Amino acid sequence: MQSQNCRNGESLNLAALSSYLEQSHLNIRKLSHVEQFTSGFSNLTYRLNTEQGPFVLRRPPFGPRAAKAHDMLREFRVLSGLQPVFAKAPKTYLMCEDEAVIGAPFYLMELIEGEIIQSKAGQESTLTPTERGQASAALIQTLADLHHLDLTGSELAQLGKPEGYVDRQVEGWIGRFERAKTENVSVPKGLFEYLRSEQIADHPGALVHNDYKFDNVIFKEQDYSQVAGVLDWEMCTVGHPTLDLGLTLAYWAHKEEVDQMPFMGINATHLPGCWRREQLVSAYAKTRAFNTDDLLYAFVFGNFKIAGIVQQIYARYAAGHTKDPRFAQLHHVVNYLMMRANRAISVGAIE
Repeated sequence: MQSQNCRNGESLNLAALSSYLEQSHLNIRKLSHVEQFTSGFSNLTYRLNTEQGPFVLRRPPFGPRAAKAHDMLREFRVLSGLQPVFAKAPKTYLMCEDEAVIGAPFYLMELIEGEIIQSKAGQESTLTPTERGQASAALIQTLADLHHLDLTGSELAQLGKPEGYVDRQVEGWIGRFERAKTENVSVPKGLFEYLRSEQIADHPGALVHNDYKFDNVIFKEQDYSQVAGVLDWEMCTVGHPTLDLGLTLAYWAHKEEVDQMPFMGINATHLPGCWRREQLVSAYAKTRAFNTDDLLYAFVFGNFKIAGIVQQIYARYAAGHTKDPRFAQLHHVVNYLMMRANRAISVGAIE
């Protein structure tokens, strides 16, 4: 008997999905249960239990989607290209572009077993400070490894254009934010001018994840010193690695920041044993040479970019396109991130 456990309004058409999978080249039979992974805020992810074992299905969110956003085919191609050069990327199995099956394009990938660090009830006490320190080290080392990948001869090199990358990122995210802006969020005076006038020089090009944080990393079971897999490659491209590092630093929140804005604790980086941002930077710098003077700009932009991502999610909720109650207060998070970006500019440093 088929069953599924999903958020309200985000269930899959199991009859149509089962029929499609059985007729695919994988010949996946007996889809028995679907379990939604409910921690994400963007693309939707589901575990499929089948006769051939478990798979993971990725699809865009329900409701209207911005142009070029939630591109399943691109994400599938990125993962397929990563498989020969980056062992921590999940294997892909199938791409379905026919929206008639479940109402949107989707793809299947492998289920990587392991541990994901999130700030949820119970996990605060199950991880030791030592394990959180190990996880911090493994997280930043894996990001440096990704930025070190040699893309020569790889199709991945065609993902993006390094020249003009910083300017495109800035103008793109300013535009997205403005289109998603609601009356209850505000932009600090001078922030857009700073992002435009103080841009760091372009980089020759490295593979960047663009959403790298604890809950997109799977650690090996009972071993937080080893990363087993990296998830959510939706925004991966060839770009500036320092901006990628700055985004990770912006996702990172210390205890005093979580005290100010509890939502920032979602990535569990404020808990005992987790490194401070300066420790992450120091460890990264040991493996990859980069201009540390660029970090302030990258951190400011990282905060603004996350604010833009969160605002897009909030705008979908405000328009009634999703009923997920987690989204109801996200405008407060947007305003906090704007404040943190502005504070970094004011003091001239990453605190």
